[in-house]
Amino acid sequence: MVISSRAGAVLKWGAISVGTLVSLLLGCVLLVQRNANALRDPIARIASGYVGRAIHIDGTLKLQLLSLTPYAVVDGLRVGNPQWARAPDMAQVGRLEVSIDLLALLTAQIVIPRLGVEQLELSLERDASDRANWRFQDPSNRPAPSRALDLPIVRRLIIERWHIEVRDAIRKLHFHGTVAASESGGVAAQRLRLDGVGEMNGAPFALLATGDPLSRAVRGQPYYCAADIRAGRTRLNFQARIADPFDVDALAATFTATGADLADLYYLTGLTLPNTPPYAQAGHLQTAGTRVNISDLAGMFGNSDLEGTMVIETGAPRVLLTAQLLSHSLDIVDLGPSLGAAPREDHPAPTSGKPLEKKLEPVPAKALWLPDALLDLERVRGMDADVRYRAQSVNAQDIPFKEVAWRLRLDHGVMRIDPLSFVLPAGRIVARLRIDATRDVPDVAFDGRLIGIDLAQFHAHNSEPPLAGLLLGRFVVRGRGRSVHAVAASANGTVTTAIPHGQVRSAFAELTGINVARGLGLLLTKSQQKDDIRCAVADFNSTDGVVAAQNIVVDTRSLRIIGKGSIDLRTERLHLSVDGEPKKLRFVTLQSPIIIHGTLRKPTVGLDPVHVVKQAGFAIALGALVAPLAAVLAFIDPGLVKDADCGALLAPAGQTGLPISAQAETANAQAPHR
Repeated sequence: MVISSRAGAVLKWGAISVGTLVSLLLGCVLLVQRNANALRDPIARIASGYVGRAIHIDGTLKLQLLSLTPYAVVDGLRVGNPQWARAPDMAQVGRLEVSIDLLALLTAQIVIPRLGVEQLELSLERDASDRANWRFQDPSNRPAPSRALDLPIVRRLIIERWHIEVRDAIRKLHFHGTVAASESGGVAAQRLRLDGVGEMNGAPFALLATGDPLSRAVRGQPYYCAADIRAGRTRLNFQARIADPFDVDALAATFTATGADLADLYYLTGLTLPNTPPYAQAGHLQTAGTRVNISDLAGMFGNSDLEGTMVIETGAPRVLLTAQLLSHSLDIVDLGPSLGAAPREDHPAPTSGKPLEKKLEPVPAKALWLPDALLDLERVRGMDADVRYRAQSVNAQDIPFKEVAWRLRLDHGVMRIDPLSFVLPAGRIVARLRIDATRDVPDVAFDGRLIGIDLAQFHAHNSEPPLAGLLLGRFVVRGRGRSVHAVAASANGTVTTAIPHGQVRSAFAELTGINVARGLGLLLTKSQQKDDIRCAVADFNSTDGVVAAQNIVVDTRSLRIIGKGSIDLRTERLHLSVDGEPKKLRFVTLQSPIIIHGTLRKPTVGLDPVHVVKQAGFAIALGALVAPLAAVLAFIDPGLVKDADCGALLAPAGQTGLPISAQAETANAQAPHR
């Protein structure tokens, strides 16, 4: 091939131009390297504008750019804090050395052959309004993350004299820690280690985290790390495996968690969990982008077992927790703390699979019976949830519950439990509950029904049932407050129960005890034979926490019982009385009603002292001569009364509120189980 003289001249000139350009570039690079210190302020200003935070280089700047692994060394680097933070600087670095692999960039990988950070003072801070100094954008302008953070690979890490301080007003955490990792490669490389102590929610806090030497992190090979966290009586332990180093999407871990109350995990996880007795749980954790999957969850809370699965979605502006939970055996007492009841046990956290021995705490005589623990509004408003729970068997002492199930949904501060179901061998209790916590004083609405509850199932072992018949009921109540007691003290609504027909026998008195026997003795005769209940209704109206009896009527074949009075839920005091009117002439009578007074925690049953003076002596004498139940006959007036109009008495039971839908009841029966 022949090249013309003109073409040759062009090629020659092009080669000279390229060479000149390369020479100029090399010269500029060398000039920059030799005069790097002159670029400190411009580089700092550019970096400050990019991150929106003041950045200063107080020491020297050294650059090595003529390499396939260029590096920079900075002495005296400072990253400023926002104005609201306590400290003037977020980070102070005595010496920073970092290099980058240019060839790895061609494969879309960020590989740092060497990273050295010496004499670091790091101050991380978050205030009560969720402003955090580690966020370099305003929270309202931050885009929601679409996936978890994919960290670069660090071949060699040098950490010397690191000190970390964390102040988190939301987690109530103040932590001081040190980090150590000095790696030279090979088998002698030291494990990464973070070790520190502090305080969380007023309790001692300690953290120990370790990881494989980062110099061994290789694409396609797993990386192992572990963490042990202690905060008061709470302890979390993780053993984690990252299938592809520094890709948090590929993290899988096993964990154990023990503590005095599941709700305390809020300070470590940010999750709003219910109050519980001491617990021990274990499970597997797997991350997938912004989603955290928890599987094989198993353990105990109190004397109840718990297993299931959970999914935590962190990518949206609000954290969303969904869960499917199951208890094979539930001790009903273990649900008390979730309603605000004070813990009844004082013992160490349970070992998974082993029930606890109860050690009951003495209850102060003046203590309220309804729980008065306050609902934490910020926690309820801080996340969303959809949780299904089912207990296959229930230990409720004298109440033969077969199973319990509910679905709880939390959406922007509004909590709904619908449906809520307690299943008995014969009959069930179904309800729905709504708590609007978007206001400073939450609105609470409760709608519940007693459906076809056969009273014959309530009896002591090896004894005949004291009562028989179907119990029906309806509870429609609204109130306001942050505790169960506050809601009850402001409650407005109706409570109606009825027994359309049934039977009662004198063994009821022997079963329930002498005080209750006096009140119920109006239903009983001296014999052990059954007496037909023609109709029984108890209808109450609540106004601002005062529950007044509208109709309390029990009409049997032989007598009628009339009740009246009120229950003040603000003070929890009882003011009730019961009168009996026999339909046949009785041998002995006592012109005195039964009165029920005292408090919900400690009710007392006795005679009205105004009416009992003239006949008390005879009642005592009768009680000394025959069975104690016969003394109750002295309370009953002679006379004949007409049968109660059961149709009219039952009318209030179906007047208030909407019925629980068949669909809700079906959903209740189909609550999640495994």
